[in-house]
Amino acid sequence: MVNQERDVLDRKRFSCSAPERIVAFFESIQPFQAVVEATAGYEWLLALLDPLADRLAARRWGPAHPRKMRIIAESTRKSDKLDAQMLAEFLALDMIPQSYRPSKRERAHRVLVRQRRYVSGRITAVRNKIRRILSNYNADREDLFTEAGLEYLSKASVVEADRFVIERLIAEFHMYMQQLKAADKRLAEFATEAPAREAEARAILSTIPGVVAVGAPGDYDNGVKSGSAYLFDASGAQIAKLLPNGGADLDRFGISIAIDSGVVAVGARGDDDNGTNSGSAYVFNAFTGAQIAKLLPSGGAASDFFGWSIAINNVVVVVGANWDQDNGTWSGSAYLFSASTASRPRHTASRDASRAIR
Repeated sequence: MVNQERDVLDRKRFSCSAPERIVAFFESIQPFQAVVEATAGYEWLLALLDPLADRLAARRWGPAHPRKMRIIAESTRKSDKLDAQMLAEFLALDMIPQSYRPSKRERAHRVLVRQRRYVSGRITAVRNKIRRILSNYNADREDLFTEAGLEYLSKASVVEADRFVIERLIAEFHMYMQQLKAADKRLAEFATEAPAREAEARAILSTIPGVVAVGAPGDYDNGVKSGSAYLFDASGAQIAKLLPNGGADLDRFGISIAIDSGVVAVGARGDDDNGTNSGSAYVFNAFTGAQIAKLLPSGGAASDFFGWSIAINNVVVVVGANWDQDNGTWSGSAYLFSASTASRPRHTASRDASRAIR
């Protein structure tokens, strides 16, 4: 605790298991200003002292942004005692960069969304483990997690140890699918509980036309891992499936994807037009799904992996070729194209020839 002249008046250490002592301390020093670093687990303290601050007319009470308090984050002498004093002194100088504190409803929404994301990640992990086991038998299939695929999985010929693991992974898969449905249901209920202002904002957002582009580089439509991409509208309804003209095995079309101003740009890093794994990219009309052009770099060569990364802004498409060797082994480069004309206005090579991407 410091005064306005930054003189240390007192130091106290409180156990988190004794909130009554914390409250008693703040009641004894009214009126006050207080600050807490907004790291993990700070919310309970704000909730504890918020009513007290209102009652005691505290002039300021809030969280400090930890990334903007670099003098604390980058200090070579760190301890709770020193960090607390530094925060107090900056508060006395009115120099605390405050962190955004979400509302109670925003925090609840974040909890639900993060739970859904966690469950979705667990489903992906379980699927990958099952596919990994089946790969030892050359027994994987594209529709493995459909009803027919799961029936096939239950009868697949594998050794006893792998069967034991697969059965438990299947049980885990079904459990997480149920949790995913429960999370979706709770989020839908949460939306119906929205206050008027939020409900109005949700209604406006639902009327905004939008297109989402999703890559599927492992699709088999044009051959083994030839790849594809999908377009969805804002409601989640599929608009189109994108397939490149002349797609082939291992093109990995959809490995990178970007959308802007009604144009979808898709990378196919494994395309062989300029040599094995030289790569290519495509642009499509986002509303009709029609292919506009195929992009190939001048001077492209085998193993450039042109199309590994892609971005688009207005009508300019940027395509990365991270194994290009213009400035040395795997130095990398990027190409700029006009999406409307498919012309290439610029080629930029990395200046860091020592940077290897593996």
